[in-house]
Amino acid sequence: MLRCLASLLLVFGIVLLAQPAEASSDFSCGPGYTLVQREYNGCNNSAILGPGNDTRANLLLLMHDAHPQSASRYDKRGTALFEWRSIRSNFFPDPDYGESGYPYRENSRCGSNDDGKAAYESAVNSAQGVSAEEKATLIAIRNKYEPECAEFGMREVAYKITMDGINSPAAREFAAYLRGAFGFYDGDFVAAAKDFASLSNAKNSWVRETALYMAARTELNRAQETAFDEYGSFAGAKAIDQSIVGAAESGFGAYLKTYPQGSYAASARGLLRRVYWLSGNMAKLAASYRAQLGGTGKLTQADLAEEIDLKLLPLFGNGVEAGDPVMLAVMDLMRMRDFGGYGEKRITRAELESQRAIFAKQPELFDYLLAAQSFYVDGRPADVLKIIPDAARQSRMSYLQFSRQALRGLALEAVKDSNARGFWQQLLGGSALPYQRPAVELGLAMNMERGNALDAIFATGSAIEDTDVRQILLQNVAGPELLRKAAVDKSRPAHEREVALFTLLFKRLSQGQYAGFVEDLNLTPAGAATEGWFYDLRESEKLPVGMFKAGGKKGEFACPHVKDSAATLTKAPADIRSRLCVAEFLRLNGFDNSVFDTAPEADELGGTKSRFSGSAMSRLEVYKSVIVNTKAPAGDRAYAMYRAVWCYGPSGINSCGGKGVDIAQRKAWYNQLKREYPNSEWAKKLRYFW
Repeated sequence: MLRCLASLLLVFGIVLLAQPAEASSDFSCGPGYTLVQREYNGCNNSAILGPGNDTRANLLLLMHDAHPQSASRYDKRGTALFEWRSIRSNFFPDPDYGESGYPYRENSRCGSNDDGKAAYESAVNSAQGVSAEEKATLIAIRNKYEPECAEFGMREVAYKITMDGINSPAAREFAAYLRGAFGFYDGDFVAAAKDFASLSNAKNSWVRETALYMAARTELNRAQETAFDEYGSFAGAKAIDQSIVGAAESGFGAYLKTYPQGSYAASARGLLRRVYWLSGNMAKLAASYRAQLGGTGKLTQADLAEEIDLKLLPLFGNGVEAGDPVMLAVMDLMRMRDFGGYGEKRITRAELESQRAIFAKQPELFDYLLAAQSFYVDGRPADVLKIIPDAARQSRMSYLQFSRQALRGLALEAVKDSNARGFWQQLLGGSALPYQRPAVELGLAMNMERGNALDAIFATGSAIEDTDVRQILLQNVAGPELLRKAAVDKSRPAHEREVALFTLLFKRLSQGQYAGFVEDLNLTPAGAATEGWFYDLRESEKLPVGMFKAGGKKGEFACPHVKDSAATLTKAPADIRSRLCVAEFLRLNGFDNSVFDTAPEADELGGTKSRFSGSAMSRLEVYKSVIVNTKAPAGDRAYAMYRAVWCYGPSGINSCGGKGVDIAQRKAWYNQLKREYPNSEWAKKLRYFW
């Protein structure tokens, strides 16, 4: 599925990128924590080359195999599942990368303004034949200028200032360059081109070289003026005046011929790739990227992955045109995705076989693609075991080697092979690169969870160290005793202990295990937070485990400390006021529609049956039971009617759990409250029945 990325506005003018093709934007992230990722959702990349990965991640993993990076920069462990930004910043830290990161900021014509200032100042200061006063004036003018790339009208003012007090021939060359540069930044490309062309025989070597480079950049920017439609998408080569594109290509070619090792040679080669993109010359574009993949370019692997994903991969039909096994493999993996019935044609075994010659020098990669197609597309995991031999006992694995073995592990699971657990355990030893070991731990943990070995996952010396994996299991399937042990295990991270205790106290209280709740409150550490966000336990910086011991927020319905309500219910389980007060604690402290209300799918980590024996309290069911109890105290019964109706306010959707009721029943409760308890504060406050 093609990457869904909101269009970027052409604020700075050099180029509004076409909608990237192969990855996907982050807003479609899903929670599925499993190694079998058949669809792309934005969050769940793994160290296993696969269809669910962002194509940039697959590219980066394969490029890393070909040209390993220094491990000193890594988070050497990583996580089992991650977003593109995680692996990008892990492999290539870039503090400036963000929404406007490469290749987006790289494409703004104003992006070179600051570097241009510094280069210009250095050139002026070293120039012969320019007086000190002229140097000061030229540098001041250049430093004062701040381009407004989305607007026009600056050039005339800049020109007048530039020429004022500039008299020597050498200084006038620098002034003429400024005039061209200001025209370029202001979008007056025709005038800028004339100014740069006039400097082709400049005496100053910096002016002569830079003007030649800028003349080509100017033509490129002029060509891009019609390259994008009103939505910011690339309009295609037919929408562009190809004579201007040709002039840009000739210009960069002339620069590289004259200055093959020049100051702007790397930039010129990069901009030539954009020329090929705009002209639709896929052969030249692919050849340029093949050279980059061979390690001859100066882009980082992460930047290269983004650029290939954006400019090359979307324009190929089935990827064969790439002519490069790495780029072709990435396209093939993308075509193995489950597109959810949208009609995209998934790659067949026959299509893969037709590509065999392209992979002649990379047979392990080709065999992996065959195995992946069998697993993800044809649903034949047994074929994987025939294609990929067992090599789990390696001391260290590349990402391709790791992917081959991990896919074998998934196939063993799919055919329910009794040796699957042992295979994952053997695979741990060679999983040394970032993201590899956590992925193996996820596979092993899912096997153990489904093999009734949950306690062993949390035993001392367990191979399962990944805190994300452990926290998911604690939140979703662990029973009371395991949660108690995990809550006080000082060998584990504090946040993991918080997840265990928060889960334990909530489930004890909401499932009616009141004696256990009262006892387990004593596990709350001194100084525990009493307020905080807990709609995603793993992502919450600090969980409010102290809220249970502190009593939480108080409302209008007079309730004692929740501990006292729980203590009463241990002796009198039907006590009306205490039941209402426990429901009130859950309401006031944000447990309606909380993270505990949704369990993982059966094929995900944490998707087995919870080891807690009960089910969570429904506030609506509590209110229903009080409403029908004619012996209940008047104030309690009136409040139950009030709250039962409010379960649907103001959206008309039940927020209290339990079996819903129709609007007729809400109306009946509303009328009953007004009729039977007209003087109660709850009857006076209730104005609608939704």
